[in-house]
Amino acid sequence: MVVFIDECQRIAALPDAPDFLERLRTAWCGHKHASYCLVGTSAMEAMFRDADRTFHGFGDVIRLQPIPKEQWARFIVGRFDATGKRISEAHAAEIAESVRRVSGCVQHLAAYAWAFTDGTVTDGDIENAKEYLISTYRTNFRVMTAGLSARQRNLLLAVADGTGGGCSDQRTICRYRLGPSSTGARSKAALLGKDLLLLRPDGSLGVADPLLEMWLKTEYRPTVNL
Repeated sequence: MVVFIDECQRIAALPDAPDFLERLRTAWCGHKHASYCLVGTSAMEAMFRDADRTFHGFGDVIRLQPIPKEQWARFIVGRFDATGKRISEAHAAEIAESVRRVSGCVQHLAAYAWAFTDGTVTDGDIENAKEYLISTYRTNFRVMTAGLSARQRNLLLAVADGTGGGCSDQRTICRYRLGPSSTGARSKAALLGKDLLLLRPDGSLGVADPLLEMWLKTEYRPTVNL
């Protein structure tokens, strides 16, 4: 039997998370005919990576890669064809790439592009779909960023602007007013812990949610003087 458990990073938010994880591991170690697949965001990697954590070495950590844009393009084109509407492979690939091929975001954006077109998808339909999709999350993003410190917001914007690999660069620190290195390290840890940033395999930082990244660039950036 294989037990599939999603959103496992939320366990860390439980008031008795360490004790709960200890009891969970003790129980699972006694199961002889069951395997467990724990799925969640990059924040849960620490559960298995850190030597002082209960689940250290308990299983293999597998990073799922995004579906290739060519596969997304064929899938989206096929779904449009099935409903009597048309989209080119180039536009379908653009939809996938614009949200970094994150499955849920691709599906939502494609659905709105389908809704906005009368027959064949145009550049304008895709732009309208992006704007509408962002509008559905606008309030959440505003509340989310309002709960951050000014320097955490600045770091988030710096990463969205493409400086994920150079946030320790002195010019970046000055431009985005990130503060001393100790403050920057705390901001980074806080944003990683909140699942707002992610650590890429090459060690650089990225905005975890592609829609948040889009909002930061198109709506938040014009409101700040950096």
